[in-house]
Amino acid sequence: MLLSALGFSFAALVLAGIGWFLAGRKSARVRPDATAKSTAAQSPPLPELVDSFENAFYQLVLPRGRGTGETRSDSVIHAFRDQHEKLAEDPTLLPRQPLILPKLLRLVKHESGNAQALKAIILEDPGLTADVLKMANSPLYRNTRESVNDLDYAIIMLGIDGLKSLISATIMRPIFKASDRRDKQTTNLLWEYALASAFTAQRFETKCETKSDMKSGSKHSAKPSASDAFSAHLLTLLSCIAELIIVQTTLRLFDEHQEPIDLETFAYLNQHFRYPISQQLMKTWCLDEDLINQLSDPKQLQPTSMTTAQDLGRIFGRARVLREHGDLALEEIESTAKEMQLESKLVDFLLAGGDDQRAVG
Repeated sequence: MLLSALGFSFAALVLAGIGWFLAGRKSARVRPDATAKSTAAQSPPLPELVDSFENAFYQLVLPRGRGTGETRSDSVIHAFRDQHEKLAEDPTLLPRQPLILPKLLRLVKHESGNAQALKAIILEDPGLTADVLKMANSPLYRNTRESVNDLDYAIIMLGIDGLKSLISATIMRPIFKASDRRDKQTTNLLWEYALASAFTAQRFETKCETKSDMKSGSKHSAKPSASDAFSAHLLTLLSCIAELIIVQTTLRLFDEHQEPIDLETFAYLNQHFRYPISQQLMKTWCLDEDLINQLSDPKQLQPTSMTTAQDLGRIFGRARVLREHGDLALEEIESTAKEMQLESKLVDFLLAGGDDQRAVG
């Protein structure tokens, strides 16, 4: 009787031990998911983005006096599709890659972009040196009342990471040259838009990275990823080049079809073709596949800080141009930002002027 009782107790203990072991394994399997959720919760929330400035922007940018159609032009859209197929068949129809871009990307990728290496890239071309200094003195980059007259001072003023972005923007400038004198104002405004968009995207990615690192207790909380910030800048520039291609091609098609320009056609073509043309451009330029995969896709269901930076950059890029050349009031920008649930401090940061208006670095 006693032996049977002991046997029963022993069996119970064994079963309890097995149950405890299995429960431990189950909790071990659940724990990583819980940790992932906790980590995800620490990341700063991404805003819901709506480009409410697009129509006003194109009303400002498109050539005046060439008519304003009231409905979308199906014939122009159909002709544009044909043009897009030609781009896919013949990549040489796309803008040529700036010769210095591969060298710049190698420096960024391998984190070897020290001041002397960047300076050597610029000095390879005397024309580029003049262009970089001119850009360094523009309101977007210059953060001092003194003129920037040499590269050494530009490096001190901008920092290494800021100089990388400045080089990137400078070498893209020739792409934004009007092929038709009538379109000169349009391409100039599109260039201002591209520059402001890339600058804003870079600032947002920097801010986002810093916030995320600080919340997660990273040792590098004060130093965001320079390569991520630069990638946001470059990807936004490339998407703006795609937008330039769409505008230039569409204006020509409106002329060929002798139809009045309408805003709906541009909105439709941007929505459907900006991303694939950006992809084509990057592949033609043989850019890194990892970089191509970070390009903002309008069909993307789960945006990242990188894709949000690009989209937000374009939205606020339009806003900056409208504020500078149109009649957009700061209150309207702040109201739109509030609808996106953006912090007012972040908006001030993105639209900063004066001493705060500088590239990352």
